[in-house]
Amino acid sequence: MSDKTTFEYAGKMTNKVVAEHLSKLAEVFRYKEFEIQGLGKNIHFSLEKTARFELKALSKENEGEIQLEISWKADTTPAEKLEIIPSITDTNDCKS
Repeated sequence: MSDKTTFEYAGKMTNKVVAEHLSKLAEVFRYKEFEIQGLGKNIHFSLEKTARFELKALSKENEGEIQLEISWKADTTPAEKLEIIPSITDTNDCKS
């Protein structure tokens, strides 16, 4: 049986810090291997050429939620194309 290490993090932060974490995560997916460190844990990942990407989004008045799940196995098959398109609205609120 293989060792399994889990890591969960939740915390309130500015949109700018969230964007920085998402950018770093996107960048490491360009490489074959990466690590996540925090809360006294260190998890090493070795990627396959394709991954399963799941996105769930909910929008209500004055609140919203986006959940991301990314997983991979040696036999993963690519899915349909997903596009994420930024709105052309006042983005000043999201820069801090």
